[in-house]
Amino acid sequence: MMKAFTRAFVMGVVLVAASTPLAAKTAEDISKERSVVMKKMDSAMNEISQRVGGLFAFDKKVIREKAEQIREAAARISTVFPEGSASSQTLPVIWSEPEEFENKIQKNIAKVDKLLSELESADKDKVKNLYKGIHFACTGCHSSFRK
Repeated sequence: MMKAFTRAFVMGVVLVAASTPLAAKTAEDISKERSVVMKKMDSAMNEISQRVGGLFAFDKKVIREKAEQIREAAARISTVFPEGSASSQTLPVIWSEPEEFENKIQKNIAKVDKLLSELESADKDKVKNLYKGIHFACTGCHSSFRK
């Protein structure tokens, strides 16, 4: 009888704990996370740009690593712009047209995937052109959703 009561009590505690939402992120938390994601993407974009532009050695291993970082960051973008998390750089259209925002994110990811899939067999000029596609996808999103 005592075991059954203990088991029921423990199950009740587990159910209550599982149904209690975690503390919501504050606006400051969201802003910091957004900044980390965007800076990571910007840093990786700059690294690839410098390699295809000749400032640093053209190294496909580094380009792959940076492209994977861009892809990872791009996949997180929609999660760091929850509705109501306006910033001084964000236009309200990001929330009034969420399908368009998501569409632009997916276009960016597709461009990165294309670079990743063609990287090994591509020469420097091809990689440079693939990178430009990613750059223009980023610019397109910024021109639509950023002040």
